[in-house]
Amino acid sequence: MSDELKFWIVIVGAAVVKLLITKTQSVIQAVTSMAAAIFMAWVFTDPILSWLEWPAESYRNAVAAVLALLGDTLIRRLLEISKSPTAVADILKLFGGRK
Repeated sequence: MSDELKFWIVIVGAAVVKLLITKTQSVIQAVTSMAAAIFMAWVFTDPILSWLEWPAESYRNAVAAVLALLGDTLIRRLLEISKSPTAVADILKLFGGRK
């Protein structure tokens, strides 16, 4: 089995697990959640591996699975942050140790 096929099996598998462990959703919410999970894993796995300088051979599938499990949650949180005029400043203060 090719590495690319394994990568996609991991992504879809993690997205399905995410749906199974999430509280009852409408069909639209379930489809949106699956799309977000697959999108986040597909788009951000390789850049994250590159940024962390981790070898793709060892970590690509694991990082993809984590991103698929957390994908829709990360998108929701980013949207919430973008709606708050003070959110970015609050986060910077938090990481700067001034809060």
